[in-house]
Amino acid sequence: MTFLGAIRSVFTKYATFTGRSSRSEFWWWILFEWLTRSFLGFIYTMTMLAIIVPKAEALKDQAGASMQALLGAIFNPMYFVLLAWSLALLLPSLAVTVRRFHDIGRSGWFVLLTFIPVVGTILMILFLVEESDSGANAWGEPPTKRAPATIAPATASATTKSTPTKSTPAKSATTQSATAKKTPAKKPATKASTGGAVAPKK
Repeated sequence: MTFLGAIRSVFTKYATFTGRSSRSEFWWWILFEWLTRSFLGFIYTMTMLAIIVPKAEALKDQAGASMQALLGAIFNPMYFVLLAWSLALLLPSLAVTVRRFHDIGRSGWFVLLTFIPVVGTILMILFLVEESDSGANAWGEPPTKRAPATIAPATASATTKSTPTKSTPAKSATTQSATAKKTPAKKPATKASTGGAVAPKK
């Protein structure tokens, strides 16, 4: 699965705790989450250094400067942006982690290992880098299993063989003249009106 495909898949299954997620989908998502949080955290830090810290240092009272820095850190606009983004990613991150445990044949309750200091984190990493179960397990089919490709039927125009049309050769003029029969013209016979004898021609 590609980087963008993994992000799209996790956001599509925003709060889906059933099914399975592949190893590539999970780790691409972890990379995306780390990059976005690091970027927002960098902007937050730069905002603190450029705007809030100089104002706090301008105060002569040390207690007032410390309070100014604390209030500035809390009410920095980037703080709320970073907090909102972290909350928005919390549910899909939990869901894809549960589906990743399903993918290796383990219960989603293994996410509770994160509450065990050090050892729990190490065990989580070791589990989450395992390969997916090759076949179906209790949580469904492998996420990377593809349906068999179907060959589209050929179009009628491509499969049907064109039947050649037989052209009747035109008869030549000589053949037509040879076959054509001339009907001789008949001379009309002139009958005498009364005697019946035919008068010879002069």
